[in-house]
Amino acid sequence: MNPLSGLTALDFGQVYNGPYCGFLMAQAGATVIKVESLKGETLRSSNPKASATYPFALLNGNKKSLAINIKSEHGQALIQQLAQKVDVISENFAPGTMSKYGIGGPALTALNPRLIYASSTGYGNADGPYRDYLGMDITLQAISGVMSVTGEEGGPPLKTAAAFADFIAGTHLYAAIVTALFRRETTGQGAIVDISMQDCVFPTLATTIGSFYAQGKQMPRAGNRHTGNTLAPYNTYVASDGYIAIICIREGHFKKLCQAMDRPELAEDPRFHNFAARCQNVTELDAEITRWSAP
Repeated sequence: MNPLSGLTALDFGQVYNGPYCGFLMAQAGATVIKVESLKGETLRSSNPKASATYPFALLNGNKKSLAINIKSEHGQALIQQLAQKVDVISENFAPGTMSKYGIGGPALTALNPRLIYASSTGYGNADGPYRDYLGMDITLQAISGVMSVTGEEGGPPLKTAAAFADFIAGTHLYAAIVTALFRRETTGQGAIVDISMQDCVFPTLATTIGSFYAQGKQMPRAGNRHTGNTLAPYNTYVASDGYIAIICIREGHFKKLCQAMDRPELAEDPRFHNFAARCQNVTELDAEITRWSAP
């Protein structure tokens, strides 16, 4: 099925966030036109030895392509014309970039009341102390608190190797566009969609925030163990061919693990007989599992 078939979108996305949203629209059947500067989008030119990079091809290979100088009057006039013919415009420029050139959400939706204009910035376009701050994946991981709980106990803050803040924001941007399109089916009206990367990242800290409110303090970094220290086993363990990730979310899971280890008695051991005991004795538990998993 191609649920967005028949719809056309202009994708002004940069790097990962915006382009991933456009990728999802194209995957759903929309005709997506990738709009770049005359020099090419940032991700395309990150490899000086090639005209495009693998990430660029991955996120933009299912789109049409167009180059426009949005700083020129001719380019701005062209975008104003296109805005009257398309269903969606998405962008993740620095805050206020499109409005600075007269092609922001208010200006373009005035030309086309059915237009969905979708923008994603680090902290959203609503009035707020961070509104004009620039936002990239690593800065969002830092300011949101993700880096404060990532890494080993006693170690420095770490970011995740995957650019999850960018991609989760792109997913939310896509969801907001689809929601606005659904609303348009009923009202006939377009919308200006505003997605804050920070707002998208906060829910990923649900365990950490829950532990803070429950215990009144921030839990230390826990490496690959459970951040809230309410599940055990929950870790990665060395094995003969690399590492294995193990998690037991029910008592029955732990009993089956003990059977697989040929150590059924561990399920009745007072140190490990329930979640609370296992979390309290997690170091000893991890040692028992490692003795089994290690070569």
